[in-house]
Amino acid sequence: MDSLGNVQKANESCLQASYKISYRIAVNKKPHTIGEDLIKPCLCDAVSLVIGEQHVAKIKQIALSNTTVQSRIAEMSSDILETVISEIKESSMFALQLDESTDVASCSQLLVFTRYIKYDNLKEEYLFCKPLITTRGETYS
Repeated sequence: MDSLGNVQKANESCLQASYKISYRIAVNKKPHTIGEDLIKPCLCDAVSLVIGEQHVAKIKQIALSNTTVQSRIAEMSSDILETVISEIKESSMFALQLDESTDVASCSQLLVFTRYIKYDNLKEEYLFCKPLITTRGETYS
């Protein structure tokens, strides 16, 4: 590290890049392996051609493995959920909406949404989706 802290800044930049790329992977519903298999090699190629080969080493430091992308997405999701729950607790009024839906594999899913007031505006957020164990009346006879 030099006197200006350049190594620390480079590490923070790589971490931020990893989160931003993981976010885009999640938003576009792409497999988590695309980061290491496609995005990182494309970034290295582009940086090598446009900026120069000496900068490729910095790009290679960006963590984009399958497990890294998965953990980044999970951390961001957890942070969003904590923020929404905190906003609900601070709100003077809130409502929950629960719905049962069947997915493409014929599995029942419980969907939970919330509406609440934040700064005099009505907000609606998706809270979670959990699988439901379905039973039939004949099970209990």
